[in-house]
Amino acid sequence: MTSEPQAGAAERLVEHVILSSRWLRAPLYVGLFLVLGLVVVKFFQEFFQLGATVFSADESRMVLYVLSLVDLVIVAISSIHLFKAFLDAASIPNDKLVLLVVSHVTFAVSAILLAHLDRIAFGASGHESAKAGKDA
Repeated sequence: MTSEPQAGAAERLVEHVILSSRWLRAPLYVGLFLVLGLVVVKFFQEFFQLGATVFSADESRMVLYVLSLVDLVIVAISSIHLFKAFLDAASIPNDKLVLLVVSHVTFAVSAILLAHLDRIAFGASGHESAKAGKDA
C-alpha cells in the first residue's frame, strides 16, 4: 500500500520533468523562427535586385536570379514544414523526421552551392560586378 503513493509521486515527477523540458526547446524554436525571417528578408532583397536588373542582365544572369529566388522559397517552405514536424515530433515516426531533416539539409546545401556558383560566375561582389560589367 505504501509503494503505490511513492510510485504515483515518482510518476508525477517524471511527467513534470518531461513536460517542463519543452521549455528547453523554446529557444531553438525562436531561433528557427528568426532565421526564417532572415530568409524572407533575403528573398525580398534578391527580388528587388532582380527587378532592378531585369532589362540590363543577360539570360544566364536572369536564370541564376530566378533559381536563387526559387531556392530561397523552397528552403523557407522546408523550414516551416520541418518546424511543424518538430513541434509534433512525438506523433511522427523517427524515420520520417530523419527524412525531413535530410531533405531540408539538401535544400539548404543547394542554396549554398547556388550562391557559390553565383560568386564563381560573376565575381566576388556578385550582383554589383555583373552590373558594372554591363555598364562598361
